[in-house]
Amino acid sequence: MGDIEEPTNLNKSHIEILHTIPESWMLRECEDYKKEMKSCYAFKSRFYQFYVHGKASECSHWEQSFDDCKEWSRNADVEAAKRIIANEKIRIKERLKGHYENNVWEKRTAPPEDWDVPLPDWLLKRQKESNLHTYFDGDKEENERVINDIVNGNQTEQKLPQFQQRQIEQETSSQEANKETSPPPVSNAVAVKDSDKEMELLLKQISSSDSKKESDRRCSIM
Repeated sequence: MGDIEEPTNLNKSHIEILHTIPESWMLRECEDYKKEMKSCYAFKSRFYQFYVHGKASECSHWEQSFDDCKEWSRNADVEAAKRIIANEKIRIKERLKGHYENNVWEKRTAPPEDWDVPLPDWLLKRQKESNLHTYFDGDKEENERVINDIVNGNQTEQKLPQFQQRQIEQETSSQEANKETSPPPVSNAVAVKDSDKEMELLLKQISSSDSKKESDRRCSIM
């Protein structure tokens, strides 16, 4: 096994003294405790706390940890560092309480024997046709643009990539058929021309649909 990497948010103040404190890896940067404290006191967090627990959560331990962290960073106060570690132990214990008290599901001691068997053909085929597969194998800049258009609610841009993909598939299948039957070159030109007409028709339909939506919106306002 390789060396275990230390946490990126590990508090590195007074590192020589830190190594002498048991379980000092739990001590985080002071900014982390500040963020936890602000998040706990935030209005949105209070809403979630009432929704989940029926009452506001206790946030004083984050405030205490933040104050102790500043004391440790400034003055190398070992007792302050130990108080933070004690709070972290309580937090981790509470976080894993449901896991250790679970008596419904039997915990595995080893992975299933067939966990790494090859996927079935139908699943592999669906995986290759998935949007994620297309995204990572295609033009990432173009895909990012399409995703942004979809996020922004641009309906026109949602339809065009689907049409372009269908057009590519048609051209690919046409080229494969050309290799087998050796048709005259004019057939490709006709296919492209038909695709251009289909593209033009689709754009007109989308434009007409957008215009109708805008007209309905204006009528509703009036």
